[in-house]
Amino acid sequence: ELDLSKSQPSALIQKGDQQAWIGLRLGMPVPEIRVVLYEDLEERERVKYVKGETEPFTGTAIANYDDNSKWETPYKDGKRHGIQVVYRDEVLSEERSYIDGKLDGNSIQYDRETGRKIFETVYKNGKRSFRYAYNRWGNLEQKEFYENGKRSLRMKWDRYGKLVEKETY
Repeated sequence: ELDLSKSQPSALIQKGDQQAWIGLRLGMPVPEIRVVLYEDLEERERVKYVKGETEPFTGTAIANYDDNSKWETPYKDGKRHGIQVVYRDEVLSEERSYIDGKLDGNSIQYDRETGRKIFETVYKNGKRSFRYAYNRWGNLEQKEFYENGKRSLRMKWDRYGKLVEKETY
């Protein structure tokens, strides 16, 4: 039951013998999710703006390329911020995590036919920390460790899970 006649609109929720009145707030702003074409953005001092605007862009930029890929990139205050997704031939191909314009978090590449992860790279503040490679069955095949963005250790397994290589840099 919805009651909008009062100064504080409310709704009655009832399940069996139990009832609860919930107050509603009218006129609360709903955040606008802005979507623009990537080609409508321009860069000024490493910050993206919609062409002709003075405020840095916040929203999602969509790019469609001739190789039949589609990129959806979230921006906050003119910098990549959130999960960028890449589709190739309408199939999820990659996901990349950004914070304040830098890769931060997991970046994953998927096999187009199986949908399984083939690579997963972990970034912190724009620098690689780890990189995992998976075989076609989805098993871990290689793991790389990074220090200050430079590879420090690489380990490789055969298809049966036996460690076959270990290399330090």
